[in-house]
Amino acid sequence: MRNIAVYHDQGVADFTFRSCMVMLDDYALSAETVSAEDILNGALDGCDMLVIPGGADEPYMDKLGLEGCALIRDFVEKGGAYLGLCAGAYFACDRFEFNKGLAGGLCRSRPMKLFKGRAVGSLTAFAPPYDESLATAALVKLRMTQAGFRPQLRLVGDEGGEAPVDERAAVYYHGGPVFVDLADDPDAVVMAIYEDLPDGENAAVLYKKFGQGRVVLCGAHPEVSAEGFAARLRSENNPQAFSHILNGLENLTTGRENLIQNMLAMLLPEFLN
Repeated sequence: MRNIAVYHDQGVADFTFRSCMVMLDDYALSAETVSAEDILNGALDGCDMLVIPGGADEPYMDKLGLEGCALIRDFVEKGGAYLGLCAGAYFACDRFEFNKGLAGGLCRSRPMKLFKGRAVGSLTAFAPPYDESLATAALVKLRMTQAGFRPQLRLVGDEGGEAPVDERAAVYYHGGPVFVDLADDPDAVVMAIYEDLPDGENAAVLYKKFGQGRVVLCGAHPEVSAEGFAARLRSENNPQAFSHILNGLENLTTGRENLIQNMLAMLLPEFLN
């Protein structure tokens, strides 16, 4: 049994938080929620993995402060695993640029520095500059790199032979980053790229060893399933406007599931057993 903590405090979006909890449950990984206060009071002791979901980075920093960030960094360095999704990925980088040059845009450095490069978003190649509405969401195509595959995770062919996992994934996107300045962090490995961004500026998922621990950062939202997105649409006045996202999630599920499995396998080696 793995001890997994999912951060839930000011700034975390309820939709992405719920999606994380469902994703972990789908893979029989039980998780408990932790707040900033919990982390400051030692909740990561005995924990195997911390998940920080999407939402807004600034409240994360405000609530956790330098002490909380140092505790998370120390947790990973001593052998813990960190999964950062969207805002949780921005938060883990040395620095980030979010909607730079626009009203409300942010350019910040962050103290955890689990990745020494930059996270840059939101990505207007996919959607208008981020706000909280679904009008700035999109369905994006990710492609796993060879470095992103775990050889144990292969699909069995009809005749008993092994076939490579589906390397392409259709994934929900809402304001997340691309990871750049990879040369600043030679230990970072690109697990997946955004297919529709230029070579060298398309890192969508990163993996790296950090001390004795492991880190996966993802700019998109593979945790969001078709069922979860359909539930989210029930609160929209015009759900048909987002049917293309729902249809993509419904019809292209295998790649997304393979991406999740590979991410979890990188973080939790026993996940394969």
